[in-house]
Amino acid sequence: MSTKIEIKREERTNSNRTKFRKLSREVCGEVCDIPENNYVIFVYEKRPSKVSLIGEISYQFCDLNMDTPGSNFDSEYYSQITFMFIKEDYQLQGIGKKLVENVLNDFKSHDKIRPIRIQSAGRAVGFFEKLGFVKVGNIMETVCGISVFRFMQNMELPITVPT
Repeated sequence: MSTKIEIKREERTNSNRTKFRKLSREVCGEVCDIPENNYVIFVYEKRPSKVSLIGEISYQFCDLNMDTPGSNFDSEYYSQITFMFIKEDYQLQGIGKKLVENVLNDFKSHDKIRPIRIQSAGRAVGFFEKLGFVKVGNIMETVCGISVFRFMQNMELPITVPT
């Protein structure tokens, strides 16, 4: 039996929002939606008899019309990864890394100068550090009720400009 993994960019439609919410609930116990003005990439496992959604990532391009970032870490001045979820049975197989690499390529084609930002769940900080992200400030305890988002770390991927 052959299995194939497919990474696919899709529009932010109501049916895709439903898929996104369902997988986020399955992975972390909380319903998360694709934020407005975000793009989404889904990962499917394709078998001859079944196609299963196994991962997803949402992201937002920076607003090139903004001249300064302002004071908010999640300012639209920066491109941002907003959510990423991978089913537990598929974690530690390189799927998350492939998703982030796809998004980073999109970001770099849009803007090659501004850093890329994420507010990472505490337990995912090491994953993002391996991809070159660095911590910005201290980890924050949130008022969010679920444990996966209880501690959040602001992180940034510096962009190196060729000389």
